[in-house]
Amino acid sequence: MLAILYIWAVLAQPDLAAPQVLFFVASDCPISNGYAPEIQRLCAEYGRRGVRCSLVYEDVAIDPAAMRKHLDEYRYGGMPAAIDRDRSLARRAGASITPEAVLIDATGNTRYRGRIDNRYAELGKPRRVVTVHDLRDALDAVLAGKPVAHPETTALGCHIATSTRDLPLGGQILFLARVSSFQRTHVQETRSDPTFSDTIAPIVYANCVTCHRPGQAAPFSLISYEDVAKRAQLITKVTKSRYMPPWHAAHGYGEFADERRLTDEQIAVIGEWVKRGMPRGDTRSMPKVPEFPDGWQLGKPDLILEMPAGFQVPADGPDIYRNFVLPTGLVEDKWVRAVEFHPSARKAVHHAIFSFIRGGAVKAVATDGQPGFRGGMPVALIPGFAPAGELGSWAVGGTPRFLPEGLARSIGKGSDFILQVHFHPTGKPEVEKSTVGIYFADTPPARRLRTPSIPGFFGFMAGIDIPPGEKNYTITGRMTTGADMKLYSVMAHAHYLGKEIKATATLPDGTIQPLLWIQDWDFNWQDRYDYKQPVLLPQGTRVDVTITYDNSADNPRNPCNPPRRVRWGVQSLDEMGTVSFLMVAVNAEDEAKLQQQGGAMLKAAIAQVANGEKFKEYLAQQKRFMAEADGEAAVGCAAGEK
Repeated sequence: MLAILYIWAVLAQPDLAAPQVLFFVASDCPISNGYAPEIQRLCAEYGRRGVRCSLVYEDVAIDPAAMRKHLDEYRYGGMPAAIDRDRSLARRAGASITPEAVLIDATGNTRYRGRIDNRYAELGKPRRVVTVHDLRDALDAVLAGKPVAHPETTALGCHIATSTRDLPLGGQILFLARVSSFQRTHVQETRSDPTFSDTIAPIVYANCVTCHRPGQAAPFSLISYEDVAKRAQLITKVTKSRYMPPWHAAHGYGEFADERRLTDEQIAVIGEWVKRGMPRGDTRSMPKVPEFPDGWQLGKPDLILEMPAGFQVPADGPDIYRNFVLPTGLVEDKWVRAVEFHPSARKAVHHAIFSFIRGGAVKAVATDGQPGFRGGMPVALIPGFAPAGELGSWAVGGTPRFLPEGLARSIGKGSDFILQVHFHPTGKPEVEKSTVGIYFADTPPARRLRTPSIPGFFGFMAGIDIPPGEKNYTITGRMTTGADMKLYSVMAHAHYLGKEIKATATLPDGTIQPLLWIQDWDFNWQDRYDYKQPVLLPQGTRVDVTITYDNSADNPRNPCNPPRRVRWGVQSLDEMGTVSFLMVAVNAEDEAKLQQQGGAMLKAAIAQVANGEKFKEYLAQQKRFMAEADGEAAVGCAAGEK
C-alpha cells in the first residue's frame, strides 16, 4: 500500500524534488521480463545521481503475493512497486505498452515517454547490437538541465488495456455497470459476427495452445476467453505481421505437414473480433480444449539420457549456443528412428540440434567451467570429432515424430550424443537440465537415408566472403540426382546475416518443383520442414539453391555494428549457408550406384579444397576452437577486416 501511495503521489503531487522514472511492466510479458536486468542497471546507476525508480504492474489479475514473487524471481530487490488495478496510473502517465518508461522531472513535468532503448527493431526481431539508448539519453539531459532531444518514442511489447472495456469479463477490476452494458451490447450481435466461442477459440486451439499452455515454452496461456482477450491487441499485431505462429517457410512453396500458419482470412477475422469489442459468444458452442499427452509423446524411449549437471543461463546478455555431451554407453551399433527432447527451463530454450560424435572426443576441447562447450557450429564438421553425424532437431512448437516408412539414422557403438541448445535469456537466471529420449529400430532400414546439402560443406564450397555493407551477397549451389529419389524433408541453415533462402527442383521434363522458400531467414528459427507427401525427384532432376545475405548496418540481426568482413566459419559470427535434404533411393538396385557416386563426389571435393587457402584457414579455426575455452569470444567483431 505504501508503494501504491508513493507512486500515486509522484503523479498527483509530483513536487518531490527529484526526477522519477516509472517503468510500466507485466509479469507475463516476455519483452518486459527481458528488460528486467537493464531496468535494474539503469536504476542503480541513476539512483546514485538522485533519480527514483518505481515499477507499475499492468497485470489484470496479479495480487500482491504474486507481485512480490515476481520481484524476487527477477531480482528487483526493494524497488517500489504497485499494481495498477484500474489502469489509472497508465492513463495518467500516457503509457500503453509494457515495458514503457515515463520520466518525470522534479517539477512534475513529463520529459520522456517511450522505449528504454532500440533493442527491438520490431516484434520478434531483436537487434544483436543496441545502438540507441533513449531513456539513458533523456535522463542525462534532464540531470544536465537540457531539453530532451526525443521526448517521445514508440515502445514495443505487450498492449496495456486502456479501459475496463478492454479487459476480459472474468478480470478482477471490472465495474458491474460496465459488465452489464458489455453483455447487453453483445446479446444484440448478429450470428455472423465473430465471437470467441464460434470463431476465435477454434483458431487459437488449432494453432497456438501447443506452446501457449501451462508448463510450455510460451510466456502466457491462451486457453480461456480471459487469456485471449487480455492479449487481443498483441495477438492482432503479431498475427498480422506473421511473427506468430512461428513458421518461416513460404506458403505454397512446398506442401508441408503441420504447417503453423494462419490464412489471410483467419488473420482478418481476429482483427475484426477485436474491433467489435471481443464478444465472448455462446459458451455452449465452445470447442473442446485440445488434450496433450503427459510424459513421452512417442511412448517409452529405448534409451533415456540426461544432462549430468544443470547449465546456468544468465538473466540477460546475448543468445547462447551450448553443446552438451551425453555418453550413450552403447555396446553395439544402433539405428535411430526418433529423438524426443524435454527441456527443463522451457522459456529459456529456443531450439536444439541432435548429433553424435566419437566417444570421448570432446575431452580435447577446453572448457570454461560450466557443463558443455560453446559454439553454434554443426559438430559433424569438427575433424577431431569424427566419426560423427546428425540425428535431428527440435524447435519451439515442434512435434516429435518417427522417421517415415521405417527409415532410421545410424549411430555407432560407444558414441557420445551431442545436444546443442540455443538459449534465450529471459530476464531472470534459469537452470537447464535437459532429458532426451531415443527410439531405436529393431533392424537396419531397407533403404539408406541420404542427407545431401547444397552448397556442399554448409557453404564452404561456395567460398563465402561478404564485404561490410553488402546487402545482397548471394551464393548458389546445384546438385543433379543420380537415381530416382524420394524426398521427405528439408532444412535450411545460415547464421545471423542470412536473408533469403530458396530451393527448387527442375525435373527432366522441365517442370519446376518448388521445394522451400524462406523469405526472411532468422537464425533463431531453424526448423526442419516435413513434406505432407514425399516429393518424387526422378533421375536427372536438378536441385538449385540460392542464399542471400545482408551484411549492412540496416540488418538488425547483424552481430557487428559497424559491420565487418565475414567469411565462412563454424562460429556464429562467421557465416554458413546450406539447404539439407532427407531422401532415399526409390529402387534398391540404385543403392550401390549412389554410394559409389557419393564417394567419388566427396573425393573430388576434398581434392579441390585440400590445398587451398580456405581449407588451411578452416583447419586453423578448428585448432583454435579445440584450444580456447571462450570459443566465439575469440572471433569477436574486431577480429574481421573492416
